[in-house]
Order: sequence, then C-alpha cells, then structure tokens
Amino acid sequence: MAIESKMHRPVGPKKETPWLVIALVAIVVTASAFAWWWFRIRIVTPIGTSGLPSEAVANEGAYQAVFLDNGQVYFGKLETRKDGFYRLTSVYYMQLQGNTQAAADSVLVKLGSEVHGPADFMDVNPAHILFTEDLTGDSKVAKAIADYVSKQQAKP
Repeated sequence: MAIESKMHRPVGPKKETPWLVIALVAIVVTASAFAWWWFRIRIVTPIGTSGLPSEAVANEGAYQAVFLDNGQVYFGKLETRKDGFYRLTSVYYMQLQGNTQAAADSVLVKLGSEVHGPADFMDVNPAHILFTEDLTGDSKVAKAIADYVSKQQAKP
C-alpha cells in the first residue's frame, strides 16, 4: 500500500504557487507606489529647482531678477501662487538694440508694450526658473525701473 499511495500523486502546480502570486502582487504594488511618489515629487519640486519655493520669494514686494532656462531674464515683483506657479508683476526685460551683445546696447522694456499687448504679469512655471536674485536699489536695472515709473506718474 505504501507504494501505491506514492504512485498516485497529483500532477500539476505545486502548493508554492500562492507565494509566487503574493510576491508578484507585492512587486507591482511597490512599483506603483514608487511611480506615484516619483510623479508627485517631480510635480511639486521639479529637478533643478529644489529649495526654490522657500527661497524664490524671500523678499516679496521688492524687484527681483528671474533667470529662466531659455536664457531670458525678467525683472519684476515675484509672488507665490497657491497652484505651485509664481506670478511676476511689474514685469520688465532687456532688449538688445542692433546686432551687438553689449549691455550698453540694451534697453529695458516694460511688458505690455509688445504687438500682442500682454497683461503686465507673467505666471511662471517653477520648473523653468534657474534662480532668482533680489535687485538692490542702486542697480542700473532698479534705477531704470524707477525712472520709468516716475515718468509714467508724471504723464497727465
């Protein structure tokens, strides 16, 4: 009888199959959790801008230079928005005159004077901000902005 019971073993998957399924489910759940975390951290704090949310608007209300990853620099007052973007108001930028790259040949332009007539603010994605700098009151840009503002206030 002992020989007969050994001969009638069931053919098919072993009893270890449930552990394999549990392991695969655990791997899928872990990978999904990691993907969710990676997506969230990329949206909240994009690579290259870590620390930007707390430092970008350190001097809210003062003029700042905002350096973007496309090489453009905008000057204005940077504010934090609730949706993760930044709003730059009282916006100015440098426009080169002629074919030279010299700073002496550049003019400070107020946003809104372009052909398409944009509003005087920009909503900036923090993923495109390289860094910001506060302007001192005696900088050439700050003086040019003050001159522009005083001329606009003097107009009737």
